[in-house]
Amino acid sequence: MDRRDFVVGSAWLLVGRRLAKLDPRVRELEQLVSGPVLVPADSSALVYNERYAHVHPLAVVRPHGPKDVQAVVRWGRRRGVRVIPRSGGHSYAGYSTGGGVVLDLSTLSGIRLAGKTAVIGPGIRLYDVYAALAARGGTIPAGSCPTVGFGGLALGGGVGLASRKLGTTSDNVVAMTVVTGDGRVLEVDATHHPDLFWALRGGGGRNFGIVTGFRVRVTPVKSGAWFSATYDWSAAPDVVPAWQRWCSTTSPRFFTLCSLGSGRTLQVFGQYWGSEVAMSAALPSFVTSNARLRTGTSSYLDLMLRWAGCLGSSAQQCRTPAPTTFAAKSDYVVKPMPTQAVRAIQDWLERRNGSGAVLMDSYGGALRKTKGAFQHHDAICSLQELAYWNGVATESLQWLRGLHAALRPYVTGAAYVNYIDPDLSDWRQAYYGPNYARLVSIRKRYDPDRVFHFPQGV
Repeated sequence: MDRRDFVVGSAWLLVGRRLAKLDPRVRELEQLVSGPVLVPADSSALVYNERYAHVHPLAVVRPHGPKDVQAVVRWGRRRGVRVIPRSGGHSYAGYSTGGGVVLDLSTLSGIRLAGKTAVIGPGIRLYDVYAALAARGGTIPAGSCPTVGFGGLALGGGVGLASRKLGTTSDNVVAMTVVTGDGRVLEVDATHHPDLFWALRGGGGRNFGIVTGFRVRVTPVKSGAWFSATYDWSAAPDVVPAWQRWCSTTSPRFFTLCSLGSGRTLQVFGQYWGSEVAMSAALPSFVTSNARLRTGTSSYLDLMLRWAGCLGSSAQQCRTPAPTTFAAKSDYVVKPMPTQAVRAIQDWLERRNGSGAVLMDSYGGALRKTKGAFQHHDAICSLQELAYWNGVATESLQWLRGLHAALRPYVTGAAYVNYIDPDLSDWRQAYYGPNYARLVSIRKRYDPDRVFHFPQGV
């Protein structure tokens, strides 16, 4: 727990003990769990996206283990109160908070190596996962943001810079402990409740139950290579399609990204599971001919810190969230974009009055063979469109929606549930495609009363 968590948590506790008397439901809940029951004034310490800091939960529970989680779920069913799991609080749509009771899983943040696997708590931050595994010469495929909570990431699939080699985060989950919506504590794997095991690997967080522990396959690795190429803005109509033609068909040892920013910035960068010499030999000519190409070799932990933007920062700086105000949308691409699509991206970024970006992640490799409910097997890359702002949101949201609409002719209409988008009307098809009907059937079996319901809940 960092200093801010301690101060905020202590303040909630004091307020909670005083205000719990005003609501008999909260007073009852306090008697059912061993962890603290807190009554916050707002959600400012619960969410990464400050658009949702004004939301007022009924209470926040910091559970001490699965029994506390089970008690809250059973209480929620009985009282008709929505139960809201929160791992790291990074939900793009603010679904880490709400008007019900938030189960703040940051207390379930342990990691323990067990042979070739690790037992990981849902509330641990990715920085701490990577650091603990690197100390034992291993890693898992996961995201790049160091403060994201492991639970939400894994339940939505989880794509990161080792995913073309190792698959999604959820592909590497071999077992889970789950408190289901009907109040049971289940041990779930490929042979025990296999339907739920399938759904929890890519079916999205807060849909079927609350995972209190993951057992995850660990892959040995000590170092890797990286590259970064910076281009003139005018080169985008050539560079972006060239990258898209290459990114999904190259060796699975590569994971690469293409980034375009509102400051007229254009970069292609990524990492390689192997030596710098082998990487340099495998890079395409549009990268190797770049005059501003940089390459290097580093420990695997330093690779993760590089992409997290905190290489050279202290551990505390890397693992402490820095809340911001933003909105995002996502798309998927199955064939390289034509010139007019790239120029449309540039045009929208050039007219952005503030900070905006389009980030493209390479797919292919092991991402064509995911096993759970994650559906985006055929994509060559994903797109994430982002707008950041201070003050009034209207202009930024209009810009983001305009960019998203302009790209619609060139994308599939699918979207990544971990970039959950409250604007989407066709979210069932966009997130889950043909898997949606099966996911609904499984949800009815394990959460018949929709204890975990939310606006885009299965």
